[in-house]
Amino acid sequence: MLRGLRTLFGPVASTTTLWRTFNRIGPAELRDLAAADAQARAAAWALESPRSQLVIDIDATIVTCRSDKQDAAGTWKRSFGFHPLVAMDTGRREVLAQMVRPGNAGSNTAADHVQVVAAAIDALPEAERAGHGWDDDPETVACEIVIRADSGGATHWLAEEAADRNCRFSLGYAIDDRVRLAVEASMALDDATARRAKRRWVPAVEADGEPRDGAEVADLTGFVDLGSWPEGTRLIVRRERAHPGAQLSLFDDIEGRRHTAFITNQTANPEVLELAHRQRGAAEDVIRDLKACGYANWPSEDVVNNQAWALCCAMAFNLLSRAQRLTLTGRYQAATPKTIRHRLLHIAGRITPSGHRHHKAFPAAVRCIQDDRQALTAFLRFPPEHWKRIRHTNLIERTFGETRRRVKVIGRLPGEASCL
Repeated sequence: MLRGLRTLFGPVASTTTLWRTFNRIGPAELRDLAAADAQARAAAWALESPRSQLVIDIDATIVTCRSDKQDAAGTWKRSFGFHPLVAMDTGRREVLAQMVRPGNAGSNTAADHVQVVAAAIDALPEAERAGHGWDDDPETVACEIVIRADSGGATHWLAEEAADRNCRFSLGYAIDDRVRLAVEASMALDDATARRAKRRWVPAVEADGEPRDGAEVADLTGFVDLGSWPEGTRLIVRRERAHPGAQLSLFDDIEGRRHTAFITNQTANPEVLELAHRQRGAAEDVIRDLKACGYANWPSEDVVNNQAWALCCAMAFNLLSRAQRLTLTGRYQAATPKTIRHRLLHIAGRITPSGHRHHKAFPAAVRCIQDDRQALTAFLRFPPEHWKRIRHTNLIERTFGETRRRVKVIGRLPGEASCL
């Protein structure tokens, strides 16, 4: 697409030149690219309202490949490829750091999680990064950072790393025998408690503050020994009725309800913390959009080239996300890359270079389109979900169609009687 729009983007490198450039990239160039992305992030975030809390989500994904590439291996999903680890800011929809790993890399490798968290914090602007280095004074923290991950990130090393960096953590916790006994004991105590105000299980809430139907939350810290975790660690458990058709397992099913648990060192109410941890599902959306920017297809057989490709894809996704936040409004601020590509990037790239040419070659046609612009774009005033039901959305095609309709009606006389 870029090579076809030279008047808009200028000269574009050929495929051979691109491959030669990738072959010359090494660790120093990768660090320079990451530093350039961090510099662009600082400039973009300076234009936005500051936030008092930043949530860094850590999640792994699978990138499949069909050839025997370097470091590619079988994955836990019985596929073949890579198992990269990504740290992201789901609030701003940006990738902060990522690590290219073999397909057989573990989901709970503590060393990988700690390395990605360190890279993500280093990639933050100075205002958000202040106070989150090694041995930094907690009083210098200007922005609270929360490290959030699923049960694959629930390792002592990651929790201690977050605490040493003056960060909060919210990590998924497996439902084991200790948690099952804690749930059963808390339920028995609640059944014996007459006063509702002293019950441990309270209704879970939705994002709008309304109670979540059939879901309850409890703080079960006192029922499980968490002495080996950092000071102030709490265990929060949510239980809810399974939706129709759901298949419960023996591990999380207690009295016909599904249970999920996580540990955190935050001090808010259990229902508020559970809502915040549940929102980590947005990380899946970020990874989906990242793959739509090329992250799903790693082209080279060399692992260093694939690392450069993955970093470039993350930078492209970040640039697109910043452009959406700073320049667009409404639903297009959070639209997927595919939507932006088809409704903004492609349209602008095709119309802009040929506009002046049409003015010179077909001045009468251009004037006709300009005069009828309001009628031709009337469909845009309808909801977007109705646009696909309109027969023609191309402006020039609609003009030609209307011209053919009128010419067909009055182009000839149907008979002698029509002359009278």
